[in-house]
Amino acid sequence: MHRRTKIKNGVILTASLLLFLHCSDRERLNPLDPENPFTNGAPTGIRLYSQRDTVVLQWSPMQVNSLRRYYIYRAVDNAALALYDSVAGHVIEYIDDSLVFDKQYTYALQAKTEYDKSRLSQSLSVVPGPFDFIIADYYNQSLLRLTYDCNRLIEFYDGFTPTDLAVVQDRIYFTNLWDNSLKMIDTSGEVHSFEIGEAPVDLAYDSSSGLIYILGRDNNSLYTFSFDGEQQARTTLDTDIHFYSNISFDSVLHCLWITDDLHHKIFHYDLWNGELSSVAENIISPDEMVIDVKNGGGWIASAQGIIHIQSSGILDHLLSDMQIYDLSFDHRTGDVYYVAVSSNDNAWEIGRLSQNNRIPLFTNYKNIYKIQTISESNGTGLAIVNGYRAEVIRINARGEEIGMRRGLYGVMAMGLQ
Repeated sequence: MHRRTKIKNGVILTASLLLFLHCSDRERLNPLDPENPFTNGAPTGIRLYSQRDTVVLQWSPMQVNSLRRYYIYRAVDNAALALYDSVAGHVIEYIDDSLVFDKQYTYALQAKTEYDKSRLSQSLSVVPGPFDFIIADYYNQSLLRLTYDCNRLIEFYDGFTPTDLAVVQDRIYFTNLWDNSLKMIDTSGEVHSFEIGEAPVDLAYDSSSGLIYILGRDNNSLYTFSFDGEQQARTTLDTDIHFYSNISFDSVLHCLWITDDLHHKIFHYDLWNGELSSVAENIISPDEMVIDVKNGGGWIASAQGIIHIQSSGILDHLLSDMQIYDLSFDHRTGDVYYVAVSSNDNAWEIGRLSQNNRIPLFTNYKNIYKIQTISESNGTGLAIVNGYRAEVIRINARGEEIGMRRGLYGVMAMGLQ
């Protein structure tokens, strides 16, 4: 009886409070009132999505009887916001398809009633481009598709343990450790699975022959699959394959380069005769080779600097006073971009090698373990992954940050589609 009485009193109190709000604060609850605690007198729920050269701006409807139109304000790069377009008051979406790649577009919204205008809404920005980002996150067990500026999530595939990925002919291929398979996401978004039979740790592909090469951990295997998922061959390699083994395809020399991070070795596998040969030993923590697509051979990140393997087999040691965490090849210029930390003073550096000459670019980023080059309309942009803060940061060709996505705890690979 006592509990029922308390509930009744609570209902009476709530009703009284609502009556008080409706009577005394009627004007404050007007969506166009600047003192409204929910709207601040402006449109709310602003959302911005980009896909290639199109932007979609959405917002929540405003409950205003005399609402006539919404005014769209837009700014390009560093210009001030200016009136750009308008839509009827019952519309809650606007599509802008008059965009240019690699420029920043900022949008804000204003409501227009029969007698007044609202404040401008919060502004949102986007940088459109010709690609989406595909990210394999092993520890979050997911694949993500992000916008070109890495600001927003477009698609999310969960329930996977991807160890590597490749984007080929508008398809996404990735090795999935949990169920020992090669996965392929087709252009419609459907996921196809092809059984391997042992744990896959890395992949490489030959676009001209339509083949995918996969390293298997359990039986030290090299698998060959077609792009359609049909297994073509399986070979047992005379070396140990483990979680941190990597494979790269060299189209110039028609071979595979295999690095062994655990045993500090680099191997060359001749695809013509199937012979595996050791190229280098005692290379501390060699990573996946970045291929020189013009001359063959390439560059390998290691704890002892960058190992440059020429097509003749000669090894050059570059930046030997730095621990190199990752490399990315710029196909347009032939430069190699790197992220590293000095062995002498633990200073971090992002830079590029141009004809093996070191050119430092950034020293203000730390704990970076992944780097990806992006060919922009006016130069080369970057995406970098901060392992400590679990975020991917997008930097344009002018060296400006244009986007960031948090919550990525185990990025194994990045690709562009």
